Amino acid sequence: MCDEEVNVDIALWQFLQMLDSNERKHWVHPINQRRDIKNYCRLSVNSFEVLLELVGDKIFKKDTNWRCGIPAEERLLITLRVLATGDRFQYVHYNLRVGATTVGKIVAETCTSIWEVLSPLYMMAEPTPEKWASVAERFED
Repeated sequence: MCDEEVNVDIALWQFLQMLDSNERKHWVHPINQRRDIKNYCRLSVNSFEVLLELVGDKIFKKDTNWRCGIPAEERLLITLRVLATGDRFQYVHYNLRVGATTVGKIVAETCTSIWEVLSPLYMMAEPTPEKWASVAERFED
């Protein structure tokens, strides 16, 4: 290699290093991302975090040698988006770059997990006329 080729290679390497250092770290800044959750899935950030804490372990998928698992946060976000807007799986698939079939499976699995976790907390074990009467009284007050 002659000196000119070495100098060109060094200059090219320095230029590429400069491009890498100026590259954006995020498409959307995390602060704005948190604000957009409320608009995107019609749920406050605090409620999203509480729900994620409750169902996160049930909807978590591990990474494999062949592919990375979709994180629990994204799985919950996909489900809440579908439930909040009634969008077809194809629309969510284009927005989040996840396969339409995958969206359908995620929504089914996550809804089942939400039901399994929240139903014991918020549903009556055995509905009786007395329990319904107390619920009606609280509702009317």
